[in-house]
Amino acid sequence: MFLKLLDIGCGEGKDSVFFARNGYDVTAFGISDAGIEETKRLSAEVVVDVKVFRTDLSDFKFTEQLDCLFLVMYCTILNLSIVEKSVITIRNTRTKMGCISLMCSYKSLL
Repeated sequence: MFLKLLDIGCGEGKDSVFFARNGYDVTAFGISDAGIEETKRLSAEVVVDVKVFRTDLSDFKFTEQLDCLFLVMYCTILNLSIVEKSVITIRNTRTKMGCISLMCSYKSLL
């Protein structure tokens, strides 16, 4: 049985494809159309299945049971409350194994 992993903010899909190549059932999303297209291209090139779509974390609703969440945030924003809200949303998401990988780098523009 494959572990279900959600890659939040998948960028160009390199991590999504890595997980799919290593046996995860990967769903990924991000806000960049170019990133979504690159994720699709890369997963097709490597011949792995990554379900990918465009949405923002603040709009996404966690409806299915997951095994793992994966998120790398590079935050260069003026309002830290956006990051805090995202982290709370992720923290409140239930996963079967409780596996949440979160890496956040914050740079203030102030």
